[in-house]
This record gives sequence, C-alpha cells and structure tokens, in this order.
Amino acid sequence: MRTYLIVGLMLFSILLASCGSREEAVVHPTTEVAVTQGDFTYRLVTAKPEYSRGEAVPIFAELTYIGDGASVTINHSASPFYFPIQELTTGYIIDYAMNDVGISTTLYKGKPLRDTFSIRGGGYSENDPKAYKDFIDNFRDNGYAKGHYAVNGFVDFSVEGQRVRFGAKIDFLVD
Repeated sequence: MRTYLIVGLMLFSILLASCGSREEAVVHPTTEVAVTQGDFTYRLVTAKPEYSRGEAVPIFAELTYIGDGASVTINHSASPFYFPIQELTTGYIIDYAMNDVGISTTLYKGKPLRDTFSIRGGGYSENDPKAYKDFIDNFRDNGYAKGHYAVNGFVDFSVEGQRVRFGAKIDFLVD
C-alpha cells in the first residue's frame, strides 16, 4: 500500500509540474540606439515599438561628426546609410541595395546628417522558395506583414582613404 502511495505522489507531482503555466516570451523592442566610433556617432531610430499592419513605419538614421575639426568630408555610395531588415519569426531578410556612385558629403561638427528608410529593398532570385517570394512581393505592395522585425542599420563611408563601417540594431513589432 505504501508503494502505491509513493508512486501516486510521484505521478501527481509530475502531472502538476507539466501543467504549469507556459508564459510566452515577452518582447521589449529597442526603438532607438546610438553608437560612437572614433569621430562619428551613428543613431538609428523608429518612432514606437509596435505598429499595425498597413501602418507606416518611420525609420531614420543619423551620422554626426564629433571630431576635433570644424568639418570633415566623407566619401560614400548613393548614401552612407544602409537599412537591411530581417523578419525574426521567419528569418526572411529584406535586402537593401545601394548604387555605388561615389558621392562626397561634408559633415559639420555637431550637425547630424539624416536619412529616412524608404521601401527600396527586397529582391529575390528565381531559385528562392515561393513563400519568400510572396513575402517580398507583399512587403513591396503592402508594407510590413505581421511579425517581429529587426533593422540592422549601418553606415559605410571613407574618410581620407580609411573605410569606416559600423552600425546598430533596433527592432519593432507589427500586429
């Protein structure tokens, strides 16, 4: 009888443990990050942590010269700013293409150069899975689908022949 009682208590304990509440992971998006490297500060921002489907998602980046001189000239592609995005649930990446046209821009100490993300990205090859192609087509036509998105933004430019590339990551939800 004692053996049955011990086995019964063990089974009851296992059952109780398996019925414990399973909390969903709580996501706390990061909507603004600033990173300094050398004479420059890069800032990446979105307005809020959560958006509705179809709602515009404003994303912008700033590059500020904080060095000793009054100004510095940087050389870059069409823009020094890149905004590659990944939908974290599916792992799908929305690439961000840039024309390499060789532009020079003068940055003045303490005055940020700013660029806003616009939907220019998102391409695929004929070999990509249909689900990915549909995701990109929907993104181009309708904006963000429901998901958790990360913007792995960065700047890429050169100063006096030295390449400078660094960035930051923000994320947001779309319901």
